Amino acid sequence: MNQSISELHAVEQLMGNYQPRDFHRNGKVIHLKKPRIVQRDGRYALYDNGIICDCYAGQEWLCNTDDDISWMDASAWATSVKINGGGWQLPSIKDLNGLYKRNKAADLLSPLFERTPGDFWSKETINDAEVLGFNFVPGNTFRTFKTISRRFRAMAVRPRQHYHKKVI
Repeated sequence: MNQSISELHAVEQLMGNYQPRDFHRNGKVIHLKKPRIVQRDGRYALYDNGIICDCYAGQEWLCNTDDDISWMDASAWATSVKINGGGWQLPSIKDLNGLYKRNKAADLLSPLFERTPGDFWSKETINDAEVLGFNFVPGNTFRTFKTISRRFRAMAVRPRQHYHKKVI
């Protein structure tokens, strides 16, 4: 049985575990169809819809094309993604640092991301013109201008969704 949005929010707030969910326009909860896992790499699982689940951190990731992109375009892309319910945004520096792997084999980012490690945008702005970026080669954070696009890539992140085996 489905509950109305306000009833569901009230119960979850009282229980202390309120989290935003996707809702159908008639006020019923949308139950997302569980995607099929097509490949695994340690803590990561690649779904058939292109989403990469970081099962350890409880996050889902999505990569933009492997083309140069400015922060403004990357931010607009991330928030406009509607794949499997939406709720995407650019990652924080903490999120990006969580993907970084220090090792001697130089695979600093899981191959499931299909990205050459390099410069990636974060959501963390410094002022109207500057933002923090993250570079996977040395694993460092740096400051740069939002208008720069050369060598920058974008990924979107959101909390891991709770899927159901079939759409209700």
